[in-house]
Amino acid sequence: MGNVCDAPLIAVPHRAKGAVSIPSQLNFEKVGHPFGPVIGDFKAPFVLQYDYGIPEKYLDLGIAVQPMYFYMGHISRHVRPGARPVHAIVGNSPVGVEGKTFMSVDQATLGGGLNDLARIGIEVTTWPCEGSTRQYWKYNEAGQFQVFGQDWLGNPTTSCLSINTDQYFGGLTLEDCDANGGMFAIKPSQNQVNSTVQYSQIVLQNSLSDPAHSCLMIQPLPGNGGALGPLGGAQVLTGNCNSLSAVSF
Repeated sequence: MGNVCDAPLIAVPHRAKGAVSIPSQLNFEKVGHPFGPVIGDFKAPFVLQYDYGIPEKYLDLGIAVQPMYFYMGHISRHVRPGARPVHAIVGNSPVGVEGKTFMSVDQATLGGGLNDLARIGIEVTTWPCEGSTRQYWKYNEAGQFQVFGQDWLGNPTTSCLSINTDQYFGGLTLEDCDANGGMFAIKPSQNQVNSTVQYSQIVLQNSLSDPAHSCLMIQPLPGNGGALGPLGGAQVLTGNCNSLSAVSF
C-alpha cells in the first residue's frame, strides 16, 4: 500500500510446521521496501513469542499474530456500537493530557480487571490503565452508575456513584446504591460547541444542589495529579453544566 502501517496478522506459510519448499518471499510480494529487512524471520518460535509477543502456536500454523491484533481485539470488544467519546485524561494523547474515553448506553469503558477498589467509600477517578472495576460503570434501570467488584477478601461488592462530593476528596465516591446512590439522566446539552455535532450531558437528578451545577464532569486531579502527573487520573464530580468538562459528544 506504500504506507507505514503493519498488519495484525501476517501469513508466513514457510514457518508452518511441516512446510516444504515454500520460499520466505512469495513472487507476488514486493521487495526493497524502505523499512528494512523483516525482523525475526530466522529466529526460533520461542524467541518470537517471548521477545516479540508472537504466539508460537499460531506461528506453527503459518500465521504471525502480532501484538496489535490483541490491542484491536480489546478495543473492538469493549467499545461498542453507539458509544460516545467523553473527556478523560491520558498520557500520550496527540492533543496533550486531555483525551477521550468512551461511554455507551449501558456502560463506560475506562479500564478493566478486578481488585478491591470497587467498593463503598472509594473515591471515583478515571485512570488510563488503573485496572480496577471501579472504572467500569453500568447504567442501571434506576439511572444509577453501578460498579461491581470485590472486597479485600474476594467477596463480591456492589456500589454506585454517590449523590454528593466527598468533603475530603472533593469528588464523588462509591456509596450504597439504595441510600446514597446518585440518579443520573443523559440529556441534550444546552452548551453547544458547534451546531453540527450533537452533545449530551449527564445530570444528577436527586442532587440538593442547583440543577445548573449538577452535571457529571471529569477534571484533572489537584496538584497536577501528584507524583504521577496526568497518569494519576482524573477526578469525577458534579459541577457547572456550562463547563466544557460537563459535555460529551
